[in-house]
Amino acid sequence: MLPAILLVAVASYTDIKEGKIYNKHTVPVFVIGIMLAVIQKRYDLILGAVIAFGFFYIFFAFPGFVNKLAKAFGSVPVPEGKRAMGGGDVKLATALAVYTGYLPVLYGTALGALAAIVINGIKLWRVTGTPQSVLYLAAGKISQPVAFGPYLGLGVLVCWLLR
Repeated sequence: MLPAILLVAVASYTDIKEGKIYNKHTVPVFVIGIMLAVIQKRYDLILGAVIAFGFFYIFFAFPGFVNKLAKAFGSVPVPEGKRAMGGGDVKLATALAVYTGYLPVLYGTALGALAAIVINGIKLWRVTGTPQSVLYLAAGKISQPVAFGPYLGLGVLVCWLLR
């Protein structure tokens, strides 16, 4: 689990500072996780990584689908030419799933999204001076880019620890 924890730390730093989660960080941790899963005969973890990848890849590869979901729930669609989630987030989630399984990744995503809404809502409140901005952000009425890697990583680790 140590490689996953280190990956969360490094990916969080680069995502906050540069807006990117690099392959040079995620791929080695993923490969080590696959090797450990095979050695331990934990093929369920490999299947979990495939499930997590599929789930996250939908949000990455099909922004039109994400926009339809956003509109169906009364939220602001992703701006044209943008993606709801970056490729680094997909690879981070997949690498973490090799260590934790897919359920902590899926639950951690929900927990991370909630934390992102609260923290970014508070930041927005401080900038605008109106508490209503938190509600607008939570309801998806304000579209604001967020480095999701730190929230995703910490959410997954918390869910894995509480399992």
